[in-house]
Amino acid sequence: MSTSQPPSAWSGPWSGEVAVPSAVAPSGVVGVVVRVVVAALLALGLVQAISLHLDLSAALDAGTVTWTTDDDGTQAVAALARQSPEPLDDTWRVGRLTVHPTERTVLVLGALGAFLVLVLGRAPRLATRWAWFWLGSVPPLWLVFVLLEPVPLWSRTPAPARAQRLTGGWAFLIGLVLPGVLAALVPGYREVF
Repeated sequence: MSTSQPPSAWSGPWSGEVAVPSAVAPSGVVGVVVRVVVAALLALGLVQAISLHLDLSAALDAGTVTWTTDDDGTQAVAALARQSPEPLDDTWRVGRLTVHPTERTVLVLGALGAFLVLVLGRAPRLATRWAWFWLGSVPPLWLVFVLLEPVPLWSRTPAPARAQRLTGGWAFLIGLVLPGVLAALVPGYREVF
């Protein structure tokens, strides 16, 4: 007779058990600074994209622009500038940074920074790296990632670890469905993103 135990009682690396830490420490000073800079870039990029949409919508409603030929409104801004009796200053100035409003440079830099934080930073607490990668297909969720992972940015105390995190497969499905839901529920979402 064999005295071996059933597979459910095995222990060791093949048991399927994963060690979960009891708490996740907050980011260090460098991590906080990087996350604040990335969050600022993402927030500025999102505000820039939304305000461009609102400006173009107002110009279309007022009749000063009667058409657009591309998604980001470059042609509409050019048409508005030609039709305006006054010179049109369509640049954003933040300190020494000057950005044309139809460029998505700030948002792209913020998303790239968030991606680098995801790849090079500590393991996320709420979802796996693959899950955050797929959720990043919805632009506002990069900002959520930077603010909440691995510990909320405003928290200086350790956060409890989660035994189960959102996985990449489920996040992929959420990333496929959520943009359509947001486009249906949030006015202007489709035009902005």
